[in-house]
Amino acid sequence: MRPVLWALAALTTVGAMGLSWVLGSAKPPARPPLPPGATYLEADASALTWQNWTLLTPTIRAPTSLNGRRRILVYVRMPDRSRIELSPGGYLALPPGTDAVRVELEADTDEPDAPVSERWEVLDVRGTHMFDQGVEYTMLRPLASGPRLLGFAWNPSRADPRDAAAALVRSGLLRGGSDEAAALHLRGINDCAGCHQKRRPEATTGPVHRGTDDQGFFGLRSVFEDEGPTETYRPRDANEGDAFIARLPGGRARFDMKAALAARDPHALRVCASRAALAPFFDDEARIAFRASLLACGAPQGTLR
Repeated sequence: MRPVLWALAALTTVGAMGLSWVLGSAKPPARPPLPPGATYLEADASALTWQNWTLLTPTIRAPTSLNGRRRILVYVRMPDRSRIELSPGGYLALPPGTDAVRVELEADTDEPDAPVSERWEVLDVRGTHMFDQGVEYTMLRPLASGPRLLGFAWNPSRADPRDAAAALVRSGLLRGGSDEAAALHLRGINDCAGCHQKRRPEATTGPVHRGTDDQGFFGLRSVFEDEGPTETYRPRDANEGDAFIARLPGGRARFDMKAALAARDPHALRVCASRAALAPFFDDEARIAFRASLLACGAPQGTLR
């Protein structure tokens, strides 16, 4: 079993086609070959479980689809007694052995703070496992038929999966069509290493405006910062109409955590739950650097010295 996405209870290395193909009369499309360093994976979407994982809820929400129903959730899981360190330059660094998963879902509501439901459809899963040296990435997408997900894991130092991702779309195995536009889209977003560059500063152009941390992740620091850029890689701003989020010049926004908590705002409570779950992993320097953010959520003074 691969070291990434071991939370997906039904994750298996693919040795045969899904049950829907086995029971059907038509021969399934052939799986395209993968480059050396990549391995096919399959999982049951209904078996996704996030117990013992920490949801990273950013203060400034990710953008959504026109109908407001797309959700992007990011989870992390760290080894017991490990530490999130503050590296030189003020960047957070997750410990070796950390697993991070980004899940894109189609919700049955456009309410941005609705609790996650098992009824929501899984559209895309991206995983990263951090070793002492290097990472392994995982990508899973829904099969054209049935509830299962198909994708692959790869070592970015050994394999470039972009052409394989496009070929997988063209094969007709995945949901969402097999046209060239869909193939090129998946090829483009499968450049994980290219997008997640380490210590990247904030940008005003490009697909993602937020800066990255010590390992190239966007989501960790945005949990603790009440101000940040509003992303535009989806057509609808999920922060629209939020009374506690003020628009700033330059495409930025600020979340009023104090006022939101006083009103028992659901989004503020989720952000604080993420901060509280991550704080015990902070080293002393990280606690000092993010002391104000932790105190704003009610962290005891004595734990932040």
